[in-house]
Amino acid sequence: MITILGATGFIGSSLHSRLLSEGKNCTGLSRPSFDLKRPASYTAIPKNTNILIHSAGPAGPEYPEETIWRESVQATYDLMKFLRKERAIDRLLYISSGAVYKPSQAMLTERSPLGPGNIYGMSRLLSEKIIETEFADRALSVRVFFPFGPHQKSPRLIPELISKIKRGETILLNNENGSPEINPIYIDDLTDQIMRFLEGQTAPVINLGGSERVTIRGLAEKIGKIIGKEPQFKVVRKDVSNFYCNSFRSNSSTIYSRLKSFLNKGIRSA
Repeated sequence: MITILGATGFIGSSLHSRLLSEGKNCTGLSRPSFDLKRPASYTAIPKNTNILIHSAGPAGPEYPEETIWRESVQATYDLMKFLRKERAIDRLLYISSGAVYKPSQAMLTERSPLGPGNIYGMSRLLSEKIIETEFADRALSVRVFFPFGPHQKSPRLIPELISKIKRGETILLNNENGSPEINPIYIDDLTDQIMRFLEGQTAPVINLGGSERVTIRGLAEKIGKIIGKEPQFKVVRKDVSNFYCNSFRSNSSTIYSRLKSFLNKGIRSA
């Protein structure tokens, strides 16, 4: 039995749909039946769960710090205590974030220095360590870099850019080149990769980003070309590091084709 925590979230819902479509024995949990803030609700995790995918919790730094701490770090600690006593889990996959790394001009690998720049990144890193302490070689932390796709909402980067370009709002750039360079990954590609890790992966952490690097300017220009509206830019002159990772497995689809798929399927952006 595979159980997904946070099954109505952006990544969790994609994984849940894929597992069900492939006929896997899968249960998806989310509020109100499962709530990270309420340890009493952890009993909703089926007793025959052998693979647990933890994709629940705040998905970005815009949440209040208290919420991030309580629903990420404290909740993960509480969850591990519950699993230790009440469930026999063979494997745990934690959906983490590239935000755990220290920004760098060079490509980020799993051996790059860690250095979260905000409480969100720190909460992901601490949650990784809590899980690693409990599950050791039975755990895998998947550090995701800028996932995007249908049904993702603002203030995530790509839905936000789409919304601003559609409304004719100015996009602020750190320099003329539009840095930083990033490598966003489309949700279908991300799901494909995570599915490969369900049965085993020897490394304790893995980075998942797209196979193509692009700047914020380049990303906005691609979006503008697709929707037929030229983006408006303003350079604010700010030093910034790149934020792209080694791609675990390249795919043949370009960011442009993935953006077209995103826009053709529709988004719910604020």
